[in-house]
Amino acid sequence: MTASEVGHNILLAHVMQMLHYLVRFGYYNSTTDIKKLLKPLLDLLDGRNDKPLPKAVTADYDKVLQHYRTGDRFKQSRETKAVVDAKYEAMRVLDLLFNFRFNVRLRRFVAEFKEIHQLAQSTSSSTQDALTALLSETYELNESVDSVACQRLAGILSESAYFKDFDIVQVL
Repeated sequence: MTASEVGHNILLAHVMQMLHYLVRFGYYNSTTDIKKLLKPLLDLLDGRNDKPLPKAVTADYDKVLQHYRTGDRFKQSRETKAVVDAKYEAMRVLDLLFNFRFNVRLRRFVAEFKEIHQLAQSTSSSTQDALTALLSETYELNESVDSVACQRLAGILSESAYFKDFDIVQVL
């Protein structure tokens, strides 16, 4: 983000607010939509891309950029407030996406449990699932059942691994 472009940053904050409501009310609710939103959101949040002025071809620009990144960006001003507001709104959207991911995983896990429980309750033994043994009160550790459970859990987690292609720790 360019700190000197206050109007642009204020507009960006308002766009992020609108995006927050669009995500919140389900307009962006598919995996494809979420993956398309992540790159621009994380680029916006990445402070390594912030600069005080538009790129200029001068010898002093690198000094100005270094001074901004080490000190000026942390001082209160009209410019930094606009940058912080835009980034805050982007983080609100990202928070919704994290919650969405959690809800997808929880829904899938509960559906899996429900299906296994229903199969365990059925009288026909030919429809038994490999994991029905886990529901028994007398269950003892079994390596094959444990590996099936781990594979299913890994499948649930990988279906909703929206953030796996992004280095979020460095960005945030």
